[in-house]
Amino acid sequence: MNKILVRPIVSMLSFLLILGIFPLQAGSAAQTDPHVQKLIGKIIGSLKAAERPGASEKKKASLRNKMAASMDQLLLSGPSSAEAIQSLLFPKLQKGSEEEVLLLGALLRHPVGIVARQAAGRLRDAGPKAAGALPDLLTYLRGVCATQKGNELNVNGFPAIIKKIGEPAVPFLVEAMGDSSSCVRQNIIAALEEIPSEDARAAVKRFR
Repeated sequence: MNKILVRPIVSMLSFLLILGIFPLQAGSAAQTDPHVQKLIGKIIGSLKAAERPGASEKKKASLRNKMAASMDQLLLSGPSSAEAIQSLLFPKLQKGSEEEVLLLGALLRHPVGIVARQAAGRLRDAGPKAAGALPDLLTYLRGVCATQKGNELNVNGFPAIIKKIGEPAVPFLVEAMGDSSSCVRQNIIAALEEIPSEDARAAVKRFR
């Protein structure tokens, strides 16, 4: 290859990696960071135990705490955990259980955009079960709005996710309308417009 072309190509690949458009090599994070792999193993182990039929509420609460602690450590690993999460953790999050929703809500805080967006997509697919992640979704919306210029609507599909959750989201969204960000408020209104209920329509009329 012509040497003149090599440097621009390498620079472009680096740029795409930063944006999360060009994926990392499959399995790279799992191979190079055993600590990340171990944390994901702990999360999956606790998840399976919590989803096991007959598990008591006390046992589930204890396992959720263990999952949350491991997830916090995983998020502290930063961008290096992105590929391992995509290849090892996301495939295990298929049932839409309460525990999975909590994990997906936490993954919205991941510093690599593609991981956060995939978590948001999984929450949308979970439908009403995703109501437990509403505080995480609001935090996610605030973070994305803070990095964007102007008043952007439909931030990473936020209204579409809320539409799937439905009426249980209305009281939470009404309370969140006190947010100082116009981007956040506009996305909340757009989300309320997607919910076919009297309370949602009344809220939209009130805040318009």
